[in-house]
Amino acid sequence: MSSHRLCGFALALCGVAGPAACGDPLTSCEQSVLPTCDAREADCQRALHEHVACARGVAAGEDVPTFSFLTPAEFAARYDVSTSLPAEMVQCLEIMELWPLGPVNDPLDATAVFDPDFRAVVVADGAAVSSILGPVVQAQRDAELGGFAAWRLEHGATFDQASALDALFAGEGRLFGDVAAFKTTPRDDAALRELVDTRLEDYDDAVRDLYAYARSDSYNLPQVDRHFPAIGARFALKTYLAQQPGALEEAYARPVRSGAELIRGRLTDTPPVEPQATATVPSSYTLRETERLGAWAYYSLLARLDPPPPPQPYEEVNDVEPQRFADVAGRWAGDRFDCYADAISGTPLVVWDLAFDPTVELGPFQITESTLATWRWVEREDSLTLVVGLDQAVVQSIVDGL
Repeated sequence: MSSHRLCGFALALCGVAGPAACGDPLTSCEQSVLPTCDAREADCQRALHEHVACARGVAAGEDVPTFSFLTPAEFAARYDVSTSLPAEMVQCLEIMELWPLGPVNDPLDATAVFDPDFRAVVVADGAAVSSILGPVVQAQRDAELGGFAAWRLEHGATFDQASALDALFAGEGRLFGDVAAFKTTPRDDAALRELVDTRLEDYDDAVRDLYAYARSDSYNLPQVDRHFPAIGARFALKTYLAQQPGALEEAYARPVRSGAELIRGRLTDTPPVEPQATATVPSSYTLRETERLGAWAYYSLLARLDPPPPPQPYEEVNDVEPQRFADVAGRWAGDRFDCYADAISGTPLVVWDLAFDPTVELGPFQITESTLATWRWVEREDSLTLVVGLDQAVVQSIVDGL
């Protein structure tokens, strides 16, 4: 007989630890408490599944998520890896100060993940039960979507939207993983929301870490999926505290179109603008890739090239950043990032067209930090064109033609 069944005979213990910890069926979500069990056991996996479903306010499906266990070394080897991109795109991001020029140290801060390719909760040996809850949330959402990886492939047509979908998926996992972890004693929904609101404080610390990451030497735009989920978590928290689960469901059903929507904390009816190419580029340059990088990338650029003035320490976040973050998300309306390379030398060149909402104010674009490349730009009331390259004469000739 398993330890969970033995627990059923100790009613006093069950009264303290809760029915989920004993492996008994949950009688109500108000009685559901954080299981204290071995996640390798099937009874524990079902208890986690049911407890997380209660935290989300949904019915637990019959199928329990698939669990896989690795040693810490195996876990790190599989998941603590950097995102790779085509060499030409890397060069373009490098001259834009959006890719590190040398090795970076940005370790994965997790001991359990949901792997959308294997559709499994993958756990490093020794991980705490509380660290598994978020991946279980994601596994449940994955089942509801019919597979997150396929859904993301269908809807994530641009880097911007794909990163927003990632942030929504991971952020929802983070929120309801926290909700489930906080519920160590029976509570009604109102008391639980009050506890969550008090404990999480709008995820301010996580978002401030995101601001700091934007200015760090290890900044890597494609690697932002380790940090941007803070915005998805804040978005999900807003819908949870307002008792508006429909808003979160709409973000999946529509789905969310851009990172800017998550930053603003609301969905909009207006899709992002798709700017037309504005620049005439020398014929020796070949267009290698066109992307929409999104409001987060533009904010990161401002944070790196025009950080808050001294005496504020470089790593420290001040009160300027939250307002600028909100202003960028409000002003950004769309963008087109064109990455070129010289056909002979391979020299990179970037033309980045951004569309703005002229009703939202934001300080003029400026650079106060030293840069690797030559930067020129043309700023208008409702748009900005940035031209960046290593050949100053080429950059200037393009700007002169705008």
